[in-house]
Amino acid sequence: MSCEKDSSEIDKILIVGFSDSNILIKDVDPDTLLTSWEVETDYKLDINDDNKDDINISVVNKYAFGGLSLVSSKLKIETLNNKTFIKADSIYPLVLSYGDTLTIENNWENGSLLLLESGEECCPPTGIMFHEGYWKDKSENYIGIQYQGRLGWIKIGVSGYLSIKVYEFAIKK
Repeated sequence: MSCEKDSSEIDKILIVGFSDSNILIKDVDPDTLLTSWEVETDYKLDINDDNKDDINISVVNKYAFGGLSLVSSKLKIETLNNKTFIKADSIYPLVLSYGDTLTIENNWENGSLLLLESGEECCPPTGIMFHEGYWKDKSENYIGIQYQGRLGWIKIGVSGYLSIKVYEFAIKK
């Protein structure tokens, strides 16, 4: 432990989903459902309340064969500056649960990350579905975020593999 005014071990951890006076929580009211066919739908977040978007969440689903079957679905999250990071395993954002602990030392990635990619192999509609990523059927889970060393989270849900629901997000003050 350090005795310096601006250095505290408590500032280096965050319990996911918990709230206190040191955490700025923004409820997305009403909860926002992102789903799209043929055109990408975006939802931007200003996580630190400076009137500049920091994160973009997006969904695009594409049909083939006259709209009779799904060809591909991409659910993504992207940092929009070099100060914002997402807890990930280098490709996919990790699925966190209420009560998990975030630390500054976790694996943090910047840029575009794939929440979930789904599609049909071979010949739709009889092809086999594939899913890449950890977010299939995750109803109310969390993505760890970091902005300039301040920890936070985004609460989202993925029903099946075609859409994302955004509930709330938070960052330490």
